Amino acid sequence: MDLSHPASDPSSQPSQPSSSSQPSKPLRPPPLPPHHLTDLVPHLLPPLPPLPTHLLSTPLIQRLTYLPPSPNDIDAHLSPLPSDPSQPIAHALNSLAHGYTMDPTEYTSDGESVFARRVVRPVGGGYGGPTDIAELRWLYEDKDERGWGFYGVHLPGPEEDLAAVADGGKGLKWASRVPEIPSHEPPAAEDYWAGFSSSSDSPVEDDEHASHDPQAEDDYWARYSAGAPSAQPSTRPTPSHSRRQSRLNASASANATTSDIDAGGTTDIDATGAGQSLTHLDAKGLAETISAAVGQAPGTIQIDENTVKRVTEALATLHPSLASSWAEPSPWQGAGSSQRAEEKLQATKGRLRMKLGSLLRAAWLTYLGNVTMDDEIEERAMRWLRLGREVASAPVSTQSISDDVGGAAPGAGFGVGVGVGAAEANVDLSEVLARTKMETLKEMWAAAEDDHPSEEFYRAVEQALKASRPEVRDRRYSAEQQSYWES
Repeated sequence: MDLSHPASDPSSQPSQPSSSSQPSKPLRPPPLPPHHLTDLVPHLLPPLPPLPTHLLSTPLIQRLTYLPPSPNDIDAHLSPLPSDPSQPIAHALNSLAHGYTMDPTEYTSDGESVFARRVVRPVGGGYGGPTDIAELRWLYEDKDERGWGFYGVHLPGPEEDLAAVADGGKGLKWASRVPEIPSHEPPAAEDYWAGFSSSSDSPVEDDEHASHDPQAEDDYWARYSAGAPSAQPSTRPTPSHSRRQSRLNASASANATTSDIDAGGTTDIDATGAGQSLTHLDAKGLAETISAAVGQAPGTIQIDENTVKRVTEALATLHPSLASSWAEPSPWQGAGSSQRAEEKLQATKGRLRMKLGSLLRAAWLTYLGNVTMDDEIEERAMRWLRLGREVASAPVSTQSISDDVGGAAPGAGFGVGVGVGAAEANVDLSEVLARTKMETLKEMWAAAEDDHPSEEFYRAVEQALKASRPEVRDRRYSAEQQSYWES
């Protein structure tokens, strides 16, 4: 067939048009759902917890997995750009704790991927004024039906200039309409669908050596059935249309069998002559039945129970109706639901750690009291860290606490009454209360931390100390964050 003139012979055209002749259908992602922002913002408020993986895009997951940034570098967790020591992204997110407003969703495309962004503005100006705004970006992934995933936080200004340079100076054009992107599916070969053509009597030759003479074909196959030792079959290839006819017959038979299965019918194979159905036997009985049916033939391979199980499990992969009641469940069944349950559990533990961190900051502020002198603040901070190290590295001891506070129960929290014995013993009640609070929160922390709970709890104690220093103006922020997480 002359491929340079495909239209010269109408009979040479396959019944199913080639997929390569049809243009690829553009992909238009769905709009960004509103709940993506409301689900994400609580996880972005400092202190930054582990971000739930089901909300993240694949590039962000890979970056955090293979290039993990420092736990104290919040900007590196949320942006692929080099972080600034002043942490501008963290400060912009700090201002969102007082409330925020959202701009409409905008979309853009770089020719291969589609991005969405929502600009979040703090209410009342926040700590840094009205310029403290954050731009949250999402990436749409059509592979594995992941959909929209969080891509990172961007700030207007130098980042936009850098993005324009990386894009050849053109930059990205944002619009309110979701753009289309071309499909990247590779086109199929031009002759792919020709092999599945329903016209079995087509005069098209797939092999230049194939012959359509019926007598020649009969003579060809007769040489295989001659039985003479000296008769050697010809090396001439099998006519292609016969192979195609065999494939079509097998396909039609398979379709008929599948239709019977879909209709709820079963095929009872009477192997022993007694009318016993193979579909109602267990593996052992089925093996005995088949062995009895073919056991008289010379050289027959005996069929055991394990062979029947393997064959039946293979049949079950073709259609669920062929699965037997005795077949063991696949170890992969329910893997997706188990993974989703594990991700949900980790997200719940992350939120619990955030709430416990908020309570630790409140405990530090209570322990700090009205101290304003730098020397006194430093002394209290050292004592706070010493208490945290003792509580984190040793089991909770409730006996000494009860004796010190004059019978106050451990974990009674703030506002416990001062016993006469405590006053006489000159015990620092604020230190006793801080230790009691730490011991209670440590037990709760163990339920939220899988690996090294003592070390992670002490890190939370240090974080509470750093986040609540008056010179970082976080005292008001900590109180508002505590009310946010406890609401």
